[in-house]
Amino acid sequence: MKTTLYTNDIERYLQRSSIIDFDNASVAQLADKLYGEADGETDFVRKAFEYVRDRISHSADIGADEVTCTASQVLAAGHGICFAKSHLLAAILRCKGVPAGFCYQKLVLDDDAEIPELIYHGLNGVYLREHDKWIRLDARGNKEGVNAQFSIDTEQLAFPIRTQKGEEDDFTVYPDPDKEIIKVLTSSKSRKQLWAELPMQLEYNKAIRTSIDDTRKSFEESFAKGDFYNRQTQDSEHLQTILRFINVKKGMRILDLGTGSGYLAFPIAREYPDCTVVGLDIVSEALAANRERAAADGISNLKFVSYGGVDFPFEDEAFDLVVTRYALHHFPDIDRSIGEVSRVLKKSGRLFISDPRPNDCDTERFVDDYMRLKKDGHIKFYTKNEWINICGKNGLELADSFDSSIRFPKKKDTAAGYEQVLAKHSKAVIESYDLTQTDTELYLTEQVNNMMFIKI
Repeated sequence: MKTTLYTNDIERYLQRSSIIDFDNASVAQLADKLYGEADGETDFVRKAFEYVRDRISHSADIGADEVTCTASQVLAAGHGICFAKSHLLAAILRCKGVPAGFCYQKLVLDDDAEIPELIYHGLNGVYLREHDKWIRLDARGNKEGVNAQFSIDTEQLAFPIRTQKGEEDDFTVYPDPDKEIIKVLTSSKSRKQLWAELPMQLEYNKAIRTSIDDTRKSFEESFAKGDFYNRQTQDSEHLQTILRFINVKKGMRILDLGTGSGYLAFPIAREYPDCTVVGLDIVSEALAANRERAAADGISNLKFVSYGGVDFPFEDEAFDLVVTRYALHHFPDIDRSIGEVSRVLKKSGRLFISDPRPNDCDTERFVDDYMRLKKDGHIKFYTKNEWINICGKNGLELADSFDSSIRFPKKKDTAAGYEQVLAKHSKAVIESYDLTQTDTELYLTEQVNNMMFIKI
C-alpha cells in the first residue's frame, strides 16, 4: 500500500532536533563515511539502513538493559530498541539531505501469552529522489524469523501484519518521533520498565481522535435539533454566490468535504444532474438522514460517505472539484487534510474553501477563544495568507477569491466562561466583531474567506 505523508512540507523531514541530533560529531562522521562509500544517493540510503540494521544491535536481542533514545546515544551505545534505531537511521540520512520520517505498526508482543498484548513498533519512511518515491525500511535487526531487507519495489519489513490477531499498520510517514514514545524512552531507567510503560496510543492519534470525537458528538446533536444550527449557518445569498463562483462543468466529480446536512451537496446535485456529487463527513447519523432525503427527492447523482476524520476513503485523482463551507476550522490536522484534498484532486482540479477568518486587529485570536466556548472541536480560523501557505505546501495555488461575512449566534448556555473570555481580550478587538448580547444569546460578525485553489 502507498505511504501517506503526514505533511507535504518536505523541510520537516530534514530537520535536526534534540532526538535526531545529526550535528553530533560521531553521527555526522558516520554519515560522511557511508555517503563517501556509496554509489549515488539510493545506494547511500541502502548502506545507512544496513549499517543500522546490522551494526547496531536491538537491545532485547543482546539482553542490554540500558535505554537509548537520541541518535547519538544509540550510536555511542551500539544498541537500541526499534524506535531508537529509527532515530539513528533518520539522523544519518537527514545529515546528507535525504528526507526521512517515522512510521508505526501495532504488533502482538508475545504470541504465547494467555492474553496477547499489542504494542507499537517503529520503523522509517525514506524518500528516494532517484525514484521519486517514498519507501519504508525496518532497521530493527534481523534474527531467526525476522528478515527485513532494503527494497524499492516490494516492501520486506521485519514483521508481516496479522490483522486476524488485531495487528495494525499505519502507512503514514511522520516528520517527528511520536511524543508518547519519546516520553517513555527518556523516562525509563531500564528496558524492563520501558516494556511495562510503552504507550497503548500515540500522542498524535490520541489528540486527533479526541478532537474528532468532540466534533462528531456536538454536530450530531446540532443537526438533530436543526433549527438553531440552520439559523447559525444558512445564507441563501451566499449560497447562490458560491454556486456561481465554483463554475461547475458537465460531468464533473465533486466532493463536498464536511458536508454536514448537505448544504452545498444538495443544490449542486440538483442543479447539475450530469455530475456526480459525494458528501463526506464524520457525522454518520446526519449522513443517514441525508441519504433518506436524497432518495425521497429522487436525486440519484448524490451519495454520502462517512469516514474517520483523517484519511479520505477515495483513490488518487478521483475528483475534479472539492468544495467545503464552514468546516475546515474544525479539522485537527489541517496539513494532513489538505494533503488528502490534493491527493484526491485530479491535476488542474480545484478546491473551493469558504471559512471564517480572524479580523486583522485580532492578533491574539479572541475569535478562536470565543468559538472554543462551545465544545464542538473548534481548532482555528485561518487568515488568507495562512491558507495560501497551507495549500501551497500541498501543490495548490490560489486562483481567485471573494469576501463575505456571517452574523453568528451562540446560545449562552453553550458558552460557559464567555465573561472571562471577554475580560481577557481587548475591547477594541471585541468591538471589531460587533459583539452584542441578549438575555439568552451572543451575536458576532465574522468575515469569511472564499477562495478557489487549483492543483498545479
